Amino acid sequence: MIKKHPYLFVLLACALMLIAGVTIWIVSDEEPLDYSSMNVEIGPEDAAINGYTKLREVTEGMEWEMGRLEADDWDEWVDINPFYPYEKPLTVDEIQVMLATNQANMDAISDALSMELFLFDQEPTYERFIPESKHILSYIEMRALQARIVAIDGNPAGALNSLLETALNVKQFQKAKGGVVNLVIATAAHKIVNNEIAYLVSHYSLPDLVLQEVLARYPRNEDSQTSLTYALQCEFQFCLSVLTAIEGDADNLDYAIGTSNEYPRPLRMLAYKPNTTRNSFYRLYELLIAQSTLPIEQHDYSFFDNLEHKDLFKMLRSGNFVGESMHHILIPAIQTLTNLLAKLDFLSECTYLYLVIRLYQLEHGTLPPTLDALVPAYIDAVPLDPFDGKPIRYNPARAIIYSVGNDFIDAGGSSYPSRFDHNAADFIDRYDSNEIAEWDNTEPTFHIRFDVEPAAASPSE
Repeated sequence: MIKKHPYLFVLLACALMLIAGVTIWIVSDEEPLDYSSMNVEIGPEDAAINGYTKLREVTEGMEWEMGRLEADDWDEWVDINPFYPYEKPLTVDEIQVMLATNQANMDAISDALSMELFLFDQEPTYERFIPESKHILSYIEMRALQARIVAIDGNPAGALNSLLETALNVKQFQKAKGGVVNLVIATAAHKIVNNEIAYLVSHYSLPDLVLQEVLARYPRNEDSQTSLTYALQCEFQFCLSVLTAIEGDADNLDYAIGTSNEYPRPLRMLAYKPNTTRNSFYRLYELLIAQSTLPIEQHDYSFFDNLEHKDLFKMLRSGNFVGESMHHILIPAIQTLTNLLAKLDFLSECTYLYLVIRLYQLEHGTLPPTLDALVPAYIDAVPLDPFDGKPIRYNPARAIIYSVGNDFIDAGGSSYPSRFDHNAADFIDRYDSNEIAEWDNTEPTFHIRFDVEPAAASPSE
C-alpha cells in the first residue's frame, strides 16, 4: 500500500515525528535553579523564648471592647480625636473606660513585642493564616489613644515617650521576617504612630531635651528595604507551596489563577512544567528584590506587558502558563506594596525632620532656610526622597516638606490641604485619602506647624 501511495509514508512519518516532538516537549523541563537565596529564617515555635509565638498564643481568641467604635477601623477612631470639632466625639471618660477594659490585651501584646527574640515562626505556605496581625493594629490604636490621654492630663513629654515606645514596638513587628501581610500591617501602624508624634509636637510645648532624647531613639525606616526583601522571600516560598498544591491536586489551579480562564484545566495543566515555573518565580523575585534597593522611579516592570498568554500556541510554548498567570496577579500587588513602602519611608523621614526642625526653631526662633542648614549640627545628611533618590524637598515659605511622589514631577508640593485642616463636615479619611496633602500619591506633602511657644521648664516624669 505504501508502495502504491508513497505519500502515506511521508504523512505517517510526519505524524510520528509530531507525536514524538509533542511527547518530548511534554516531558521536557528546565533544570531547577538554586533557590537557596530565597530561604527564610523561621523562629522557634516556643512562646517561652520567641515573642512572635507568644504573640500568636496571647491573641488567639482575643477580643477588644471598643464601645461604640468599630474594632478594626481606624477611620472611625479619628472621630474621637479631642482636638477636632467632630459632631459626636467620645468623651475623655469614655476613652479611659475603653483603655481600662482593654489594658490586659495591651499588656499581653506589649510583653510579646518586648521579648529579645521576635521572629516569624511558621512556614510561609498558602494554608498559613496570620490572624495575630489584625490585633497589632488594635493594639497600636489603643496605645495612640493612651498617649492622647496622657497629653491631655498635662504630661505631653510622657505621651511622646509612650509613642516612641509604640513606634519601637511596630519596628519590632516589622523586622520579624514575616510575609507581605505583616509588612502591610506594620506600614499602617507606622502611619498611625508617626501621625500622632507629629500632632503632639505640633500642639504641645516640649523642651529641646525631650526632643533630643526622642530623636536619639526614633526608629527611622532605613531598613524598610530589608523588610521588603524578607517579605518577598516569604512570598516566593508561598508561591512554591501553591505550585506543590497544584501538583498534588489540579483543583488547586483555580485557587492559584482563578476560574475565569478561557482554556480548560487539562490544557492548562498540559502547559505546566514544574521546574520551568519554579525557575520563573525565582527569576521574578530575584529581580524584584534587586530593584527594591533603587528609588521607585528606577523600578522596571516592562516585562510585565508580555506576561498574560491568551494565545494557545504561546501558552503551550512557554511551558509556564500557570506561573505567568500567577505573576499577572502578583506583580500589580507588589507594585502597590513598594509604592506604599516608599510613602512610609517618606513619612518616617518627615517625622524625623519634623522633630529636628522643631529643635532648630527652639534654638534659632525660626524655621531653617534650607534643609542643608541642618547639616551637620542636627543631621548628618538631608534624607533622600524614596521616589526619585534626590534630597527631600523643602519650602520654608509654605512651611512644607514634600516628595515628587509616584509621578516623579516636582510640582512644588501638594495643593490639597493638610490632614489637620479638615473638619467633620469634610467626611475625609485623614489617614488614607488622596485628597489630603500628606497622602497625596503624586506629591505627598508634610506640613510644618507648631501651634505653641517653646516650653521653658523640664518635662514632668
